[in-house]
Amino acid sequence: MEESIVPSAQRRPNILFRLFQWLITAFFVILLIVLLAMSDRLTVPNAPILSFVLSVVFVLIVAIAHCPPIFFKLSRRNRYAAYAGMFGAFTLFVVYTNQAQAAFEKTPEGRREAALRRAEEANQAIRDAQAAAARSRAAVEATNSGEITADPSAAGEHSCSALVPEVIEMSKGKDGPQIIEINAVETRQQWTTGWPKAECTGMALTDRGQGSIDFGSEVTPQGNEIVTLRYPHGLQ
Repeated sequence: MEESIVPSAQRRPNILFRLFQWLITAFFVILLIVLLAMSDRLTVPNAPILSFVLSVVFVLIVAIAHCPPIFFKLSRRNRYAAYAGMFGAFTLFVVYTNQAQAAFEKTPEGRREAALRRAEEANQAIRDAQAAAARSRAAVEATNSGEITADPSAAGEHSCSALVPEVIEMSKGKDGPQIIEINAVETRQQWTTGWPKAECTGMALTDRGQGSIDFGSEVTPQGNEIVTLRYPHGLQ
């Protein structure tokens, strides 16, 4: 019994392969429509007429060659040629569109459109830069806000604790009670914007007794730090 051999060109192609060929055909049909839509550019001076004709012919041939009812009747060599022709047709399409646009921009209307396009691109670049700057400022403000509000009590506590040695030392240079130590340090108020300022409270042990103490520091606009202390309820 003899087996019949079906030539590859006559075998029924895979459905995905056929779909792929239809997509190629549709792509080059779209290119052909674009070329025909740009035919009005042929009326301008120095229009690339030769490039237009070559582009239309090659794009049309490639679109027809890749149409599945025709493509699958071609020999293997001609199919390869059809695929190679895709690149040539697309290259001619790009060359023509660039030449046509360049010729059009030399006309008064083309120069006007080109100027409007460049102005719009410049405005868009400005808008993009402004948006980027706004995002950057928002990020910085969010970061600063996070640094200020994340744990203000911890920041103030650290500041007030750091003031204790200075307050103790300052009390020794005055006629009032000399502070030995300050315990139970708490922050009453802490400014983290504007001129730095801290208001603190604690329990002071002095050479004349003990009692609550209010102390704090403030940096003046001139950059000088002022440290204050007082005993609101006296000493016992």
